Amino acid sequence: MAFKRHPAFTPAPNEKSKLWRYMSLPKFLSLIQQNYLFMYNLELMARDDTFEGLLPSANFMHRKWNSVNDLPLSVLSKLKMNTIYHETGNLQACLENHKEVQELRIKQAFAHRRSYFINCWHLNEVESLAMWDMYSRKDEGIAIVSSESNFIDAFSDLNNDIFGGVVKYANYDSHDFTIDIDNGFNSILYKRVSYDYEREYRLVFWDTDVTHKYMPMQTVGFDSNRNENVFHGRVSMGRSEEDIENVEPKLSFNAKCDLNKLINEIYVSPSAPSWFFNIVKEIVKKYEVTVPIKQSELSKDPLR
Repeated sequence: MAFKRHPAFTPAPNEKSKLWRYMSLPKFLSLIQQNYLFMYNLELMARDDTFEGLLPSANFMHRKWNSVNDLPLSVLSKLKMNTIYHETGNLQACLENHKEVQELRIKQAFAHRRSYFINCWHLNEVESLAMWDMYSRKDEGIAIVSSESNFIDAFSDLNNDIFGGVVKYANYDSHDFTIDIDNGFNSILYKRVSYDYEREYRLVFWDTDVTHKYMPMQTVGFDSNRNENVFHGRVSMGRSEEDIENVEPKLSFNAKCDLNKLINEIYVSPSAPSWFFNIVKEIVKKYEVTVPIKQSELSKDPLR
């Protein structure tokens, strides 16, 4: 199964919760002709939101700590559970080690952005007029409706793993908000609270070829008759953050999928003329996508 659960990802309220993807006609044509979801490189996404994938200010507090006397009680208690403290009883050594780990995670969050590929959805049981306005031309927009259960079926033949989860929003300037650095996915599943109107659910592909390099390896073994055999394989080694930052970010990863399993419904924007709606119907029919197509009624006249 290509769509996989991961503990770092918060699932939708349930597998049938509606997930909307609003798009322009060219993007819809690309989807329906190519049968893949376009997943955009997070490093390139950061050109619009420079905080994408990075850590909040509270994760940098360690830079102000020169001695154990500067530590808040929560950090001091954590350091006392450190293996270094149990072996040496030296809290200052624990602090220096803690600061080194924090700095490494900061560098990794920045460098690893180019290894993540994102496809964004809007979590909502109903249409959003704001999303129509933001992500498509209002008179020529299209939205597809899906769900986590659809993702499970639609990506079943994909060789790569796709993860999915709800984005959380927080105040990145708050002293009380930190992101747990023990898992590299955590930093890409938060955004600043000013983006909370997006109600984003994101699909994520992690390209380990960016963060790791692979080297050939030979091992020698013996069969049941004591005949010597040479086995060929490869071993992975993590790249340094400096090496990763020298990797030119790829534009995208194209996640092949079955559109009839991905899409539950197709909506045409509320102010689209009838001829545009008919064109969308003909396109969908031509490419044998057999799902309901509806004209949004958000702009219908009220009863009087």
